[in-house]
Amino acid sequence: MNIYESQPELENNKTKTKKLMIIIGVAIVILFVLSIGLIFYISYIEKNKFKCYIDGTKISTKSDMIVVDENKNNIYVSLEDIADKIGYTKNNGEYKDPYSEAVDKCYLQNKYETVSYITESNQIYKAILPESQSSDADYEYFEIDEPVFMSNNKMYTTIDGISKGCNLAYSYNKDNNTLKIYTMNYLSTSYAKTIPESAEIAAQDNVEAYKNKKAILYDMIVVKNTAGKYGVKNSSNNTIIGEKYKSISFEEEEEEFIVETDDGKFGIIDKTGKTKITPDYTSIKLISKARGLYLVSKTSSASKTQYGIINKNERVIVYIEYEQIGISKSDFPTNEIDNPYILFEKCIPVKRSNKWGLLDLNGNTIASLEFDSLGCLSNSSKNNQANSLVVIPEYEAIVVRKDGLYGLYNSSGKELILPLVTDMYVINNSGENQYYLTYQGNTMNVIEYLKNVLGLEPVTNNSSNEKINNSNNSSTNSSNEIANNNEL
Repeated sequence: MNIYESQPELENNKTKTKKLMIIIGVAIVILFVLSIGLIFYISYIEKNKFKCYIDGTKISTKSDMIVVDENKNNIYVSLEDIADKIGYTKNNGEYKDPYSEAVDKCYLQNKYETVSYITESNQIYKAILPESQSSDADYEYFEIDEPVFMSNNKMYTTIDGISKGCNLAYSYNKDNNTLKIYTMNYLSTSYAKTIPESAEIAAQDNVEAYKNKKAILYDMIVVKNTAGKYGVKNSSNNTIIGEKYKSISFEEEEEEFIVETDDGKFGIIDKTGKTKITPDYTSIKLISKARGLYLVSKTSSASKTQYGIINKNERVIVYIEYEQIGISKSDFPTNEIDNPYILFEKCIPVKRSNKWGLLDLNGNTIASLEFDSLGCLSNSSKNNQANSLVVIPEYEAIVVRKDGLYGLYNSSGKELILPLVTDMYVINNSGENQYYLTYQGNTMNVIEYLKNVLGLEPVTNNSSNEKINNSNNSSTNSSNEIANNNEL
């Protein structure tokens, strides 16, 4: 073949090669553009993907653990899934009823505190764990922004609900869909770096330090100086309460501080640093947030401690002259008692000279000091299923004991049953409380007697407790006989 004859073929190959190079170049450019686009897309997706940090550490979350509802502009948290990530354990039921397995109620618990959530309620309650099972727990109640609800067999609350319940601070950045949660201990340690006087409290691991650390969530920090005196500052290191007190205890429910002077006297200072109650008492305790009532005590020169009640303006409601105010909840664990100092939010049990009586909320006597005790302990009953009884909520009734016999008074001081019966007790049957008394060897249902024989209607709308146990046929006959003889 002549070299001149192959020239067109070479030119043709060069053209093909050039086209191929152009195609490859275009493909590279397209791939480059697609890669850049993909990088930006992944970056965008990653930026808008929900992210959660707890104490600065990113955590992995289940798809239904934390739900951001843009329509409601709120964040919802699964109590079951969040608990262990913030240092709590989750249990079914309420803390007041710890052996219940109700799935529509739960309580979260850490080393020092418990918080209970109830489905369809926007009220939660917290309690510092008592030192022993025989000690009474004091409940503090808080309102959250929305009721707790069930979804996919899990209980959910809002971010506000989990924050108030479990002592958390949080921030949410809508632009990058990031939720940051901070635990109380983390905040305490962080502030100790800028406010050195708080470092000792931040490092402590005891119940009093735990209570004081909660003030951080309200922009208050309990501090202790080199002389061992306590005070309070805010996060900007400005003084709220001077460092001059022997001890300070933060009370979360009212966002105030119980302070102790060098001579062992207690008072209250509010979150603005204003003295609310003068430090003049040997003890002080909030017993009604709604009414602003405080249980106080003073010790005489003979080392005799007496109790009374004052209000938030230091006006005396109940004179400081009683040996005891309030009953012991630990003696009656199966009873429905939220506030042992004010029963049914209406009457105050008081004891003086070893006799018990009842006062109203203005300090007036509604049942004189004539009773040997309030309540009937179960060991006085022959029924081995019996539980100690002090109140019957359906009638706002209180069990009284006089001369070894028992009777019933209501929260207004009205006598319902004379103290003539030998026993009163409660039995829980299929989740329902049944109340009984024993008179002259006969056992009868207390609610049945009050309703059917005395004609007294319950004052509460607890339908489950209005059901009467008719299993004891002799009960009605005995009740009628007693009523006819006017013996009760």
